[in-house]
Amino acid sequence: MKSPKLNAKTRVSIGLGCILLSVLSTAMMLGLVPEQETAVREGRGRLCEAIALASSDYISHGERRRLNETLRALVERNPDLMSAGVRRKDSTLIAAFGGHEANWSTRDSGFSNETHVLVPIRNGGERWGAVELSFRPMHVSGVMGFLHRPWIQLSLFVCLSSFLLFQLYLKKMLAQLDPAKTVPKRVRTALDSLAEGLLVLDRHERIVLANQSFAEWLRRDAESLLGIQADSLNWDFDENSETSPWTEAMNGESVVAGKMIELTAADDTRRTLMANASPVLGHEGQCKGVLVSFDDVTQLEETKRDLTIAKRMADEANQAKSDFLARMSHEIRTPMNAILGYTDVLRRGFDSNENDRQEYLDTIHQSGEHLLALINDILDLSKVEAGQMELQMERCSPYALIKEVVSLLRPKADEKGINLEFRCEGAFPETILGDAVRLRQTIVNLVGNAIKFTERGGVEVLARLESRDTDATKDDEKHSGTFLAIDVIDTGIGISREALHKVFDPFAQADTSITRRFGGTGLGLAISHQLATAMGGGISVQSEEGHGTTFTLRVAVDSIDELVLVDAAQLQQTRQSIGAPATRMERLPGCRVLVADDGSPNRKLIRLVLGKAGAEVVTVCDGRQAVDHAAKQEFDLILMDMQMPVMDGYTATRELRARGYAGPIIALTANAMQGDREKCFAAGCTGFVAKPIKIDVLIAELSDHFHAQSDSRGDRVEPTQEFVAESTSTAVELPAATSGSREPILCSYPLDDEEFLEIATDFVARLQERLPAMVRAAKTGDDQRLAEDAHWLKGVSGSAGFPQFIEPSSRLEAVAKQRDRDQYHDLMEELRSLASRIDLPAGILGGLAQEGDARAPATEETKRGDIQGIESRKLSS
Repeated sequence: MKSPKLNAKTRVSIGLGCILLSVLSTAMMLGLVPEQETAVREGRGRLCEAIALASSDYISHGERRRLNETLRALVERNPDLMSAGVRRKDSTLIAAFGGHEANWSTRDSGFSNETHVLVPIRNGGERWGAVELSFRPMHVSGVMGFLHRPWIQLSLFVCLSSFLLFQLYLKKMLAQLDPAKTVPKRVRTALDSLAEGLLVLDRHERIVLANQSFAEWLRRDAESLLGIQADSLNWDFDENSETSPWTEAMNGESVVAGKMIELTAADDTRRTLMANASPVLGHEGQCKGVLVSFDDVTQLEETKRDLTIAKRMADEANQAKSDFLARMSHEIRTPMNAILGYTDVLRRGFDSNENDRQEYLDTIHQSGEHLLALINDILDLSKVEAGQMELQMERCSPYALIKEVVSLLRPKADEKGINLEFRCEGAFPETILGDAVRLRQTIVNLVGNAIKFTERGGVEVLARLESRDTDATKDDEKHSGTFLAIDVIDTGIGISREALHKVFDPFAQADTSITRRFGGTGLGLAISHQLATAMGGGISVQSEEGHGTTFTLRVAVDSIDELVLVDAAQLQQTRQSIGAPATRMERLPGCRVLVADDGSPNRKLIRLVLGKAGAEVVTVCDGRQAVDHAAKQEFDLILMDMQMPVMDGYTATRELRARGYAGPIIALTANAMQGDREKCFAAGCTGFVAKPIKIDVLIAELSDHFHAQSDSRGDRVEPTQEFVAESTSTAVELPAATSGSREPILCSYPLDDEEFLEIATDFVARLQERLPAMVRAAKTGDDQRLAEDAHWLKGVSGSAGFPQFIEPSSRLEAVAKQRDRDQYHDLMEELRSLASRIDLPAGILGGLAQEGDARAPATEETKRGDIQGIESRKLSS
């Protein structure tokens, strides 16, 4: 069998030990090193001589007793002296000490040796006898006796100690050596220029060479890495790898490639590296070390990780979109089927009596209300998630608000045969500062949900004022302060513990059977939770399946010291209403307003409304005229349409500000998205009113700015008379009419008022002029002109009392901006159909038709206010 080979360090250590042993042996042979045995023999010889002299003196003087005492003391005090005895010349033993007879009987001759010594005693000149001394043997027989020889022990100690010391010395010395210096400088420079990291490890996995790239990764100097263990660096190996790549390469004496590891530097910078380890073989074919190269794939791995996350998110979003579309398809088709089905029944005349007709109409109305609520929920959720939900903070009565919600929903509870009660607990605020609309919407969602999921028992709404330092529920936001807390307690089906965590997720319900049994999209709670969070509070839920649910709404209010508190009895006696009053004080007396709008109906409507509010109104039809008028006259307010010919509202506003106009400029636009608001404010506007115009909103906006400006000047004018808002809301939302519908379209304004009649007729005349131009723009592909005309129609129709045009004209404007010409024909046909169904009082359209087309004779259809024949001829031309 081939003997194992020793490494160089062991061979050097053995050689140095042999040299030292040879030198020591030579020194011992020359007597340079004292020998222990010789010293012992000499000591024993001197002891014997001293005993001989003393014993002869004692015997000559007859003092045998003293001789015995001396021998006894020597045996007791000298460990090497085992026994002693005194024997006469006639061989009579007269004294023995320390078991002398047994020890002396082992002597093999009558002469002295190293263990048995005869010391003669003389009495005068004659021999009297002898003292017998038995010493301990200096050597033990056998192998152990040989090993116990002093020179053997000395040699073994010197050899072993020197070997260990040489090993330690060579280890330290070799560790301080720089193997890299054996590498030529040009080779080392080439290695340092490599972008990949490089390590050379010895057999014990110590670093003997590190290039500059690897050292820079660790934020250390390359020289400081020499001699340290490679495993002592902060590595993070693959969880599937039990050993490092270099250990695996060394043990297997084979190349290991493509191992992914992570390295953390001193500054906590982590790098993902791909390691390749190759063993370095010596002349004997054994592995002497390992060459390890590292490729930095950090960016690649991060990109791969990001792509994986993005793919997962995209898959989740795609799945969520599919689920959303499936849910919405079901939710929208259900009311749409009822609407279309019963509409078709009515259109075909299948109704047999007035009761059936009324039932069908009620079903259509209820389905439309459901569809509208669904659309509003989707839009509200989108606004909240996009951060576009803005709260309108104002003083409101929470008691009146909750009372109104309970009154509104009590019929639904009565239909199901359950109770719906409301009560206050403790002192309650008379008014709070908050968004009444959003608070009402949230309470309606919670109470409506409770009624929907309760079949027996009832629903109780409990309101109270609550001061909180911390919250105890995980679903609620962590806040402190004063809150309006509203508990909605039902005895319904409850929610399982597993489903509680997802009740506030959009489109989520406890299980799929809930949707089939009770309906709904799962949007209500999601919207309510986000609205409550936006109002500084949150919603928590407690429920037990089969035993009812309690939702607690918390809304942040003023501090307790700033609230006016009343008891429940006082609140119940009040008759406050949270709705907008039918009448309000005139708020714009003496206010001069400049209105710039290219839509004549808008100008007339604004002039009419503001005139009745006590304002003096001047109207212009483009931005250039607005700038010129503002330079010549002084106006308290300017109402600026943002999209006009000649000069748009943005340019006009900037020019007015540049010329020094410091008064309020209120933007008026049909584009009411968040980005449009910011664009208006960036141009210099101080307020914003969206089209179609809502009279109350317009009056409130202008009143706030006018009074704020009056306060700053110190000349505020108090209102002196009442302004009665007409019961005509321009914010009516009607479903888009289909081309097959023949129901007449009536103006939403009271046309017995000459001023409103003028607005409506002006709109119809303008529409007859612009529709043929829009048809030509659609046919010729003039996208910009078509988008401008559609924007005009969107902004003017609602203000003129015809909101049916808002939705299709908005869609037409959008597709025109996107140049989606495939949809032009259908949208234009829809607008033409709507225009053909406009019904105004008899005699009005006849005159308009004769002005618009001299060839058109007055017909019976003209006399009854139907412009279908007129519009068809205008469009065909």
